[in-house]
Amino acid sequence: MPTLAIATCLEIPELTADDRLFTVELERQGITVEPVVWDDANISWKRFDGVLVRSTWDYHLKEARFVQWLDLMEAQHGRMWNQVSTMRWNMRKTYLRDFAERGFAVAPTVWLECGETAQLVEILQAQGWSQAVVKPTLSATAYRTWVTTPATAPAEQADFAALLNESGVMVQAFLPEVTTKGEWALSFFNKQFSHACVKRAKAGDFRVQGEHGGTVEGATPPASFLATAQAIVDSVPEDLLYARVDGIEVDDVFVLMELELIEPELYLRCDPASPQRLAGAVIETLFAS
Repeated sequence: MPTLAIATCLEIPELTADDRLFTVELERQGITVEPVVWDDANISWKRFDGVLVRSTWDYHLKEARFVQWLDLMEAQHGRMWNQVSTMRWNMRKTYLRDFAERGFAVAPTVWLECGETAQLVEILQAQGWSQAVVKPTLSATAYRTWVTTPATAPAEQADFAALLNESGVMVQAFLPEVTTKGEWALSFFNKQFSHACVKRAKAGDFRVQGEHGGTVEGATPPASFLATAQAIVDSVPEDLLYARVDGIEVDDVFVLMELELIEPELYLRCDPASPQRLAGAVIETLFAS
């Protein structure tokens, strides 16, 4: 009987409620599922037939350790999803530049390297932005992310400089549609579309994550949005067991905000058939020659 490790984190050592929806189906089909904390030094990863990365939601706080773990997994265990090379590329949001260069719509962004010196207010003035979002290029769940304006930027300069001293930083034009229309999330399994939902921020906030009071509901995306998301997924040369494409509707155009390939929540609860589809994709991948 194959045994599949589900990589989790110390704060969430068990399966999430959403992941439990598809692992129950795996167990019905004879797959043993075991949640394992990714940075537990006592784990022998070789004993698993495969490793599925799911709720490693602290990796952005442990960058060096996570990279070392990926190196270890690549050396000791080739059967990992998504692939190690894919996760390395997807760790930093600078991958969005790749998609912009391929012609996909991406929110206008100023990219700054770690250690670079810059004045936040000058960036906003040079771009002509009345609002912008500041975030580290390695981030999750809106970690160290805030909205800035030319009026508030001078008071935020110390925080901005401190962030630049520790990390690459992106300053991104604020798209008000995130608060008025919400953010689309389209999930794909083995590069095949499964389901979609819309994430909405609570009143007075811009962050759509549940940790910050955001909500989510299943929805059917417009055909043009689905086509764009499919093209984004197809443009990744590696196989993708799972992918979540996040975007915002701006003037009827799907603007890419994130392509989540490491540990995305897949919102299986929003589509009753999606857990079985994901389980099928896992089994197809696990038993591939």
